[in-house]
Amino acid sequence: MRVKFCAFFLAIPSFVGGCYEGIDAATSTVRHDLGYVTWNEPTWFAVGSRPSVAINSNRILVAAYNSANTAIRFRTGTLQSQWLEWGTEIDAAITGQSPSVAINSSNHVIVAAINANALTYQVGVVVDMVHSTVEWSPVRTKPMQGITTVSVDLTENETVLVTLQDVSNALMSMSGILDSQLGDIKWNPVMAFDKGGSPVVSGDNFGNVVSAHHNEKRKTRWWESGRIANQGISWSSKVHEFGDGGQNPDIDINDNGGVIEVHQSSNHDVLYFRPGILQKDAGANIHWLQSDQRLIDGVNPSVTLDEQGNAIIAVFGAPGGNGDLFAITGTLRLPEDSSDPDSVDHGFNCGEPGEACCGSNCNLGAICIEVENTCIRCGTAGQPCCTSGFTPCNFGLACVFDICMHP
Repeated sequence: MRVKFCAFFLAIPSFVGGCYEGIDAATSTVRHDLGYVTWNEPTWFAVGSRPSVAINSNRILVAAYNSANTAIRFRTGTLQSQWLEWGTEIDAAITGQSPSVAINSSNHVIVAAINANALTYQVGVVVDMVHSTVEWSPVRTKPMQGITTVSVDLTENETVLVTLQDVSNALMSMSGILDSQLGDIKWNPVMAFDKGGSPVVSGDNFGNVVSAHHNEKRKTRWWESGRIANQGISWSSKVHEFGDGGQNPDIDINDNGGVIEVHQSSNHDVLYFRPGILQKDAGANIHWLQSDQRLIDGVNPSVTLDEQGNAIIAVFGAPGGNGDLFAITGTLRLPEDSSDPDSVDHGFNCGEPGEACCGSNCNLGAICIEVENTCIRCGTAGQPCCTSGFTPCNFGLACVFDICMHP
C-alpha cells in the first residue's frame, strides 16, 4: 500500500506529483541498507514541532511535541516489528517549549519542558497505549533562571538524567531519583560541564552516560561520556569533536553497547545519522562505525534506541518546518565481535520477520519458530505471544494457548 504525504523528502523517498509517496510500513518490505543501519520508509504521525520520542524494553513508545506556542501534545504507541502503531493524540497538562520525554521498563514516563525560566515536568505511568492513557502526577516546577532547552532520560533503577542550556550557552547537567509514589523527582545539584547549544543526554543501565551538543555557532558537533555518580553525572575531562558539521543532535545508547546519533545539517534541512559502539572497558568511549551518513530531508530530529533488539525510531519535522511530523524506523547491526558474548547477532540476512533466525534469536520482539528456523511477528491479535522478556501481548490482549486474543 502506498500513502502520499505532501512533504519534500529527497534522500530516501521518491517524488510523485510533487508529494512524497511513502510506503505503508505495515505491508511493505522496502528497506534501505545504509551500512550498519537498515532504514524503513518514513510515515506521517502528527502535526507540530520539536518532537521527542523514547522507547522502553516493552516496545512501548512515548512522544511529545509542541502543537502551538507552548502547548504540548502527547501520545503513546508500540513498535510492531518494523512499523509503529500510535495511540490517540492527547493534550498534555504540562506546557512549555521543546518538550523531552523518557520511559523505562516499568512504564514510568517523564515529560519535561522549559516554561518561563523554570524546568517544568510531569511524571506518570503508562496504562493504555491505544488511548495514550497515563496516570499522571501533578505538574511540577523547578525554578531555573535563564534555561532555554532541556533533555531527559530515565534508567531502570529510576535514575533521572537531565542536560540543560541557558541564555549564556552554558551547558549543565543534573540527576535525580524518580519517586513514583510521590509522583516527583528528588533532584541532585546542577553542575556546569561545557559551552554550546542543544545538549542531549542518554544513559544505559550500567551507569554509562553520553551527551551531544552543537557549538555556539551551530557549525560543529561535540560529544562527551561520563558515569552516573552519587550527586550527579561525573563527566570525562575529554570532549570529542565529531569531525563533521551539524546542529540539533540527538543521541541514544542501549545496554547492548549500541549508539545512534542523528542531527540536522548546519546549512540545510537535511538529516544525517552516525552509528557506533560504546566501549565500556575504555572509559565509556564511543567507537564510531561510520562517518555521517545522509538519512532524509527534515529538521529537529529526535532518536531512540531499544534496550536489546537495536531497533531505532527517529521522529522529525518536515523540511521548511511546515508542521508535519514524521517517524522512521530502522535496525542497528553491531559487528559480532563487538557485542557481548550473549547478545543477539544482528546479521544482514537474519532476525527479521520472514527471515531465518539469528542462531535461535530474532530482532524487535519477533519469535523464532525453531523447527522452521524462521522469525515471525508476535504480540498482536491472532499472532503468537511474544517471548524472550517482551510483553506477551499488546493493547490489553490476553495470551491464550500461546495466541494473543481479546479477553
